[in-house]
Amino acid sequence: MKKYIAVLLAFLLLFSQAGCRKRSGEADTSKEQTTMEGVDDGKLKVGFILPAEDNAPDTVARVDAIRRMQHRTGLTDRQVFIQRNVGKEECPQEIKTLADKGCQLILALGARYEEAVLEAAEEYDDIQFCLEGGRESADSDLPNVHTFNSRIYEAYYAAGVIAGMELNHRLNRGDISPYDCRVGFVAYKQCAETSTCINAFYLGIRTQCSQSTIDVRYVGKRGNYDADGEAARQLAASGVGMMCTYTYTSAAAAVCAERGIPVIGNEYNIIDSAPKQALTSTYTDWSLYYTDVVNAMINGRIIDKDFCGGYKGNMVSLTQLNDAEVVEGTAQKLMEVEKKLRKGSIKIFDTTGFTIDGQSLDELVKTEDEYKKKYDEYLKGGELKEQSATSAPIFVDLIDGVRESSMDYLGGSSEESEEENP
Repeated sequence: MKKYIAVLLAFLLLFSQAGCRKRSGEADTSKEQTTMEGVDDGKLKVGFILPAEDNAPDTVARVDAIRRMQHRTGLTDRQVFIQRNVGKEECPQEIKTLADKGCQLILALGARYEEAVLEAAEEYDDIQFCLEGGRESADSDLPNVHTFNSRIYEAYYAAGVIAGMELNHRLNRGDISPYDCRVGFVAYKQCAETSTCINAFYLGIRTQCSQSTIDVRYVGKRGNYDADGEAARQLAASGVGMMCTYTYTSAAAAVCAERGIPVIGNEYNIIDSAPKQALTSTYTDWSLYYTDVVNAMINGRIIDKDFCGGYKGNMVSLTQLNDAEVVEGTAQKLMEVEKKLRKGSIKIFDTTGFTIDGQSLDELVKTEDEYKKKYDEYLKGGELKEQSATSAPIFVDLIDGVRESSMDYLGGSSEESEEENP
């Protein structure tokens, strides 16, 4: 009888969690899993695998999120192990190191680790693995593999609104011409993760400044300060009137500070790097997810198979506005936009609001097999619902008004570096 009650309670818990995910709008691609046993909070050990070195802004932001998780859960430094600057090839050995230390939960913070995580999950079936990004893991039958991501594109949309207000202000003052409404965008590589954010950013700008366009410069790899700086200098030399980044260094912000170009950053506050040029930065509060999965381990709660958080739930936002630089009314407008994003009342990728090669996405999906295969599942009610069926982004095509910039404006080599794993 007791066994029957325990099974019934576990089923009800799983059902209630799935229902909450559906109501909250989070990705719900969970597969059937067995219940987990709780871990004594004093005995739980958690390992993190990070791609960048100690002083990289991305690492600083992630470690800060880990420490905030510790503050909320009570885990000590002796229970948390952080492996930094881990390459794709080194990941299997780092997982073994963490397993040997007794970690029951390992979080790998990058899609580059997907193959290693899937292989390790079969070998270490008593360890729960959480992978940031990745596409295959969400469809895996391994019950101890979980994926997570954020809808950071929502924050880029909000940042775009701020950028559009700034451009309009400068236009009205006569500081720039309509030609100068070109915005430079430095992205670490061409992929759905960056394209989704670039598109959302541009659509946010266009709500305020219809004359704007975006020139994108791809770096080809993640976390390369020199390459990020070179891309920013090329865009600055082309005459862009503003810049935005999806990179993992402060190089672009430093270039904008030198050239007097307003800039929007990614993942951490860049005001220190560009005190007079930084407007704000997009931001994901990863500590919320880290805290949730640690509490799930402690309480014996099933971890979501595939989780994605956005403005709803406060997982994404913007960092502080630079009050000295943003135009009057920006804070009020941002509050209005963010309120709507939390309610889900803004259709960022409304298919009537953009085209690709001169055609609507609805028409492309009807007439082109390539687009049908990529987007048909995500088109609902005249909107591309990005990250709705899976936490991995899918909007890989750039919309009209956004173009890739590859011209050499500085007289040196403009060849992009070899692409590395994300």
